[in-house]
Amino acid sequence: LEHAKKEKLKDLIFITDDNKTDWWLQIDCNGVKTIGIRPELIDEITRVAGVDRFYAYNTEGFLSYANELLDVRVTDDAIKEVRAVSISRHVKHREVINSRRVAFLAERAVYGWLLNIFDVVKNNPGGFLDFIAFKEGRKYGFEIKLIREPRMVLPQLGNMLIQAFHKMNDDGFNEISLIFVVLDEDLIEETIHYLRGKKFLRDKKPELKTNVRIIVGKADIDESLNAVFNFIPYDEI
Repeated sequence: LEHAKKEKLKDLIFITDDNKTDWWLQIDCNGVKTIGIRPELIDEITRVAGVDRFYAYNTEGFLSYANELLDVRVTDDAIKEVRAVSISRHVKHREVINSRRVAFLAERAVYGWLLNIFDVVKNNPGGFLDFIAFKEGRKYGFEIKLIREPRMVLPQLGNMLIQAFHKMNDDGFNEISLIFVVLDEDLIEETIHYLRGKKFLRDKKPELKTNVRIIVGKADIDESLNAVFNFIPYDEI
């Protein structure tokens, strides 16, 4: 809108592989079919930016029409490659959204576990430590990480420990727990193996053992990603 208005464009072709329904008008007729850009978007760019003719295509559609109408040479193989890239991008995008959803549900599972232990448990959005809990006048912090690949605990652990020690000194926590959550029981032993193999954990420094706990546990999450059952701690390091 801003670009069209600034450049005083009257004819505009917009190409996007974003296929959400807030862009495209879809109908359900023997399956979902996309019939074009949403009319309210056409109205908006006409009204706000003064564009007279506005068309929108995905990349594959634009190349196909370019073959027919613009007398350019785009091979079928090139169009197929564009289609494959577009599908791959959408799959990766869905995987990212799904991963965030699973991580959120893993936090909810730990939250339910904490409620059975502490008098008060508070969310702590936007910073290090996902939850802050209180019991008998003592203050506890909890940082939760979902682990899909056991080797990934090590790149995260050092930075988490540094943040935990700073948080302990600056904000008066009696104890901070770093909780690594796995979804597959078969990954628990391997995750613990990598953690115990870390040199500064083997040294068992007194301040680490006293003030920072490292907990490995399993969260049970429904496959539909709509339900959390519980969190079970398996080992403490």
